[in-house]
Amino acid sequence: MFGYTLDGNPDLPGADFTFLRRPDGKEIGGIMGSPDAAAAVWATTFEVADTPATAGRAVRAGGTAGPVEDSRYGSFATLTDPFGTEFSVIARP
Repeated sequence: MFGYTLDGNPDLPGADFTFLRRPDGKEIGGIMGSPDAAAAVWATTFEVADTPATAGRAVRAGGTAGPVEDSRYGSFATLTDPFGTEFSVIARP
């Protein structure tokens, strides 16, 4: 309906990871499978311009932030809002 495609991730050849992409190639989601998972879960990640700055704003607004970590996909952190909802942010290189 929207022209999205599902594409494997060549950076993780041994993982069950699939990108959801718009017709212009922009990644808008990802799905990771795990045969050992006890239950299905969803994790939300928002792309931001600056992970440390976003984490700092979250803390000043009453949330909490885990450590900022670097990966091949960018700088990310897990945040929790004041109501206990957990999500992640990432600044891609």
